[in-house]
Amino acid sequence: MVDQRRLGFTPAHFIVGYVAYLVSASAYERLVDEIDDYELAKIVARRREKVSTAVEVNIDDL
Repeated sequence: MVDQRRLGFTPAHFIVGYVAYLVSASAYERLVDEIDDYELAKIVARRREKVSTAVEVNIDDL
C-alpha cells in the first residue's frame, strides 16, 4: 500500500459523500512512479516463476 502522507495527499470531502484526493504535480508524479514500479515488480515475479522453462541463447546468435 502506498503511504498517502509520504505522497502528499490531502483528502477533501464533498457533500454527496465522495472523497477526492487533491495532489500536487510532484506528488502525482511520485504516485505514478510507485505504480509503475509495482507493475514492473509483478512482471518480474511472474517471469521468475517461469525460469525453469527458459531457453538459454547467445545474444550474438540472434
